Amino acid sequence: MTTPDSSASIHTLSQQLQKTLQRSLELIGLISRKDPVRDKAEELHLELQRAAALARRMIADVECYPPALVRPPAPAKPKMVPSPTPRPLLLYVDDNAERLTLLKSVLEANGYEVLTALTGQDGLREFLTHKVQLVILDYYMPSMNGGAVALEMRQLRSDIPIIIFSGALSLPDRVMAVIDGFINTSEEPEVLLKKIAELVPREAKVAAS
Repeated sequence: MTTPDSSASIHTLSQQLQKTLQRSLELIGLISRKDPVRDKAEELHLELQRAAALARRMIADVECYPPALVRPPAPAKPKMVPSPTPRPLLLYVDDNAERLTLLKSVLEANGYEVLTALTGQDGLREFLTHKVQLVILDYYMPSMNGGAVALEMRQLRSDIPIIIFSGALSLPDRVMAVIDGFINTSEEPEVLLKKIAELVPREAKVAAS
């Protein structure tokens, strides 16, 4: 809405433009017609004329209508609140850096957020620090293998699904008893993705309850 203050500002601007136009004409008169600068000066003068004309039209609008009717405020647009769509957070532990990077990319491309660790000890630290929804473990790792990590994680959190993704042909019974899936690395990535999709929704329901 146009206020008395804004109306006065428009009048002041119009007066300043008129003075500038007059000064512009005086300066143009001092420039030789052969001087290329004169063409630029005349172009600027035309721009000033257009600005002055616009200011006059704005003044006319203000004077023709009561202040309360000039430029009524547009109705406020409703704010769009984005739906929360968090990406499931997975933890992948593998001492093979190349495979770690490759599988991380595959998982992220399929809508997951992925934390990674190169050792079992680092994996446990990430597990304790972040609220992950699923863990993927390699089995053959130095110092602390995937079976030992799975057993430790299961003692810490019994509700988090754990998958062993490894080149191992078989696992000890005590490890199989605490994990939710065992997939050989020779399988296609789709096999792992399908298993994750089966387990993550279950975890989400448990967390929400």
